[in-house]
Amino acid sequence: MFTQQVRFIKREYPLHPRYRNKLNQQKGKYSKSRFVILTALMTTISVVIYGILQVNQYSSFINSKTLNENVVNVTIAENDTLYHIYSRLVQQGLLPNNQIIFIPSYQLYLKLNQFDTNKIQPGTYEIAPHTPVKELHTLFTPTACKQVSIRIKEGLRIEEIADAIQEQLEQATDVTEINYKKDEFINLARNFQLDDQLNFDFTLPTNLEGYLFPDTYFFCVDVSARQIVEKLLKNFEQKVYKQILPDLIRTNQTLNEVIIKASIVEREAYNNDERKIIAWIIDARLKMGKALGIDATSQYGYGYSPNQKTWWVTGDELLQAIEQDNPYNTRKNLGLPPTPISNPGLDAIIAVLNPTQTEYLYYLHDPCGQIHYSRTLDEHNIKVEKYIIRGQC
Repeated sequence: MFTQQVRFIKREYPLHPRYRNKLNQQKGKYSKSRFVILTALMTTISVVIYGILQVNQYSSFINSKTLNENVVNVTIAENDTLYHIYSRLVQQGLLPNNQIIFIPSYQLYLKLNQFDTNKIQPGTYEIAPHTPVKELHTLFTPTACKQVSIRIKEGLRIEEIADAIQEQLEQATDVTEINYKKDEFINLARNFQLDDQLNFDFTLPTNLEGYLFPDTYFFCVDVSARQIVEKLLKNFEQKVYKQILPDLIRTNQTLNEVIIKASIVEREAYNNDERKIIAWIIDARLKMGKALGIDATSQYGYGYSPNQKTWWVTGDELLQAIEQDNPYNTRKNLGLPPTPISNPGLDAIIAVLNPTQTEYLYYLHDPCGQIHYSRTLDEHNIKVEKYIIRGQC
């Protein structure tokens, strides 16, 4: 029997040149179409990404704050517009210099918000550190009243704030235009009651010590004591409470505990490094059940000295203060004082929420303002002898 092997041979039949050209043309058209589609897709994606970045850039600008670390004076001339003013603020480095599609962010912001850029009140204005951009234009636009800039410093107690407001109002305008009464301010701040039209996201104590946020404010010259108190509290809510709420939850502390500690830190520290270390020492001593022994709390409990003309006594009267029996004497009473002892700034509050861990349990300042830390009481007493009793630097 014969075995027949069959091989399948693939034969190539050449295409007619006319058909081959037509096929190549179709392939070329397909390649070009695909290239056009891919190019259009990539262009669309790029435009979308660019648009998102531009929107983020604009959002970043309108949610930003001025870049000044200190109060800055800005003079507005008769014919200035908001465009002129914002342009100068950018040139002076007070505002971010970013652009949206080659248009300065501030121009787009003013245009989109339809501000009347020509209605500007000439004069010299104070721009507080880190003023929100959204609030900036209100400083320069006319109001129905004559406005006064009031600066409230960090670390003052209620009575000192009342005096500072009175003094600045009297310096800025005619006394006959003033409706503010400092005694009324003190009484309101010490015995505050909410009315039906005022609400806060946090529980306010009756005694507002610690909650009158230090800042630069603009008031009408005929502002009342209650209007001032309410504006300070609203500012505290916006610039403090809403910012630190996540840290309150993280550290498992109440708002009042943090403000009491911050009020002490504000009186005791000279800079941020000191604030964070002193905040740690306060926490460490509280956990160990040790008395805080802080002079500032005794000064607060002692009150005003007619002899020294101050609420924060020194020298012999301080020695009297630390011997007094009152709830604010943290040498004789364990734990925190019953209320804040001053109105702290944001740096002191943040320091309490983010202290610097150390091994120190004691500190003091020498006559030259230099701080000295100690780990033990013996070490601290040696420094007391050297820097406090002998007065060395």
